[in-house]
Amino acid sequence: MRRPKNNEKEVKVDSKKGQGQFPPLTVTSHSLLVAGSDRAFRDLLGSLLDIGSQVHELRSFIAEQLGVSEPQYRVMLAIAQMQKEEGVSVGTVAERMWVTTNFVTMEVRKLQSLGWVEKRQNPDDGRGVLLCISQRGREAFTSVIETIQSINNVMFDHMTAEEFEILARVSKRLVVHGRQALALARARDVSRTLEAKPKASSPASTNRGRR
Repeated sequence: MRRPKNNEKEVKVDSKKGQGQFPPLTVTSHSLLVAGSDRAFRDLLGSLLDIGSQVHELRSFIAEQLGVSEPQYRVMLAIAQMQKEEGVSVGTVAERMWVTTNFVTMEVRKLQSLGWVEKRQNPDDGRGVLLCISQRGREAFTSVIETIQSINNVMFDHMTAEEFEILARVSKRLVVHGRQALALARARDVSRTLEAKPKASSPASTNRGRR
């Protein structure tokens, strides 16, 4: 089937059938519609997907230079950015990355085997541990810092300071509301699953069927 060009009008379904325009709007908030169209919104989502893919590929490239996986690089980066002087807990790293503590623990084991991450006893919790980047880990990270800086500069230095401040602020809000959207989607998925399950017959009705 031929795909419509960008300058072609979207197909309309016969309004007498109660369907309205097709494809239907993917968002209904007035602030996100331009002249009643969600095209700009859909273009934005496409751009966000492209950016996400680009960042993932770039981080995978840096991880490859270090000889680790992309998730391990992200864990290492999170620890480095959050450890301060005393270190950072597994739970804090997991919350920052929006992953489970088990995920962080598994990836840390690989980084420990390389001698890049160390565990220290948490002075505020005798049973807990804190993660920190070792001297070997610092040296490994420093070995690729020029590559990281070059990549980030090319990707972002076209923006003014004001544009960067706005993007940073809006991005944080998008992350928060994105998590709310995920919670809504998961709740609806659970609801549909429960509705699809056949209702168990009561003992009385089962006995009646056997008579």
